[in-house]
Amino acid sequence: MSYENLTPLTQEEIERIGVKESEPGYPPLSNRLIVPRDQWDQMVAENSIIIPDDPAYHITDHPNRRNVAEDQRDDIATVGRPMSAGLVAYWKSLGLHVDTAGRPLHPRAAEVLPVTGMYTGPGWSYRYGPQRIGNLGLRRTRNSRVEYAVVAVQRRTVMWGLPGGYAEMGETPRQAAFREGSEEAGVDLRKQELQRLVGRLVLRDVLARLKCSPKDTLHAWLEEWFTIVHSPENPALEGVELRNGDTEVLEMGWMEAAEIVSRKDFLGTHKRVVRAHEGMGQ
Repeated sequence: MSYENLTPLTQEEIERIGVKESEPGYPPLSNRLIVPRDQWDQMVAENSIIIPDDPAYHITDHPNRRNVAEDQRDDIATVGRPMSAGLVAYWKSLGLHVDTAGRPLHPRAAEVLPVTGMYTGPGWSYRYGPQRIGNLGLRRTRNSRVEYAVVAVQRRTVMWGLPGGYAEMGETPRQAAFREGSEEAGVDLRKQELQRLVGRLVLRDVLARLKCSPKDTLHAWLEEWFTIVHSPENPALEGVELRNGDTEVLEMGWMEAAEIVSRKDFLGTHKRVVRAHEGMGQ
């Protein structure tokens, strides 16, 4: 995964970041760090990006921050205590900039920092870099109709989406997608087991367009990955039976692609990925 060829954010997308309140526990919007573009460009050119350690810009009271394990609460990189050389090399290998404390910097920093500013420090789950979500697009064709396995969960309201969730430490987005599919759909959907049931699989990994979420900080950001799965040998996925296996899942089942893209209560990013994958236009 490289971040070097991202399509620029639109003016509307940047302006939306500037007025969008995030979750409780984040600093007020006025506490976002702003770095003028000419200053940013100079620091990049000199390979010396200095980001202040001022806690006023950090998330401090989010529930995930309060409940984090005791041994992680002081695990914050600073100029005086930088990240390891191995991690710095890894961030750079992805095409990311790092600051003088070795912390990875959001791929959209050059676009967002000068305009709306950004919070700093590790993300709300006390991690640096991409906070990856893996979603499973389990796809079947029955009676010439394309359907996806979907689940309904309680957010601010009840929302439908593809099974998915945050990748655990050391997990790839694809591994997370299969694990979450198994947990939420109540049947073993690990790649090996699914392949045993339905035959050869075709998998496609998709990264949804990377914007700048209100949950993002300069040093940590959300990435929504989707693993689209179908079987050319068994397009109807005969042998796969979905069952509700997660207490957070209110309902689950199969839903036609046409219904997915038309529903207002379907997660927007999930809807856009299905629409694009099925060639259904805008």
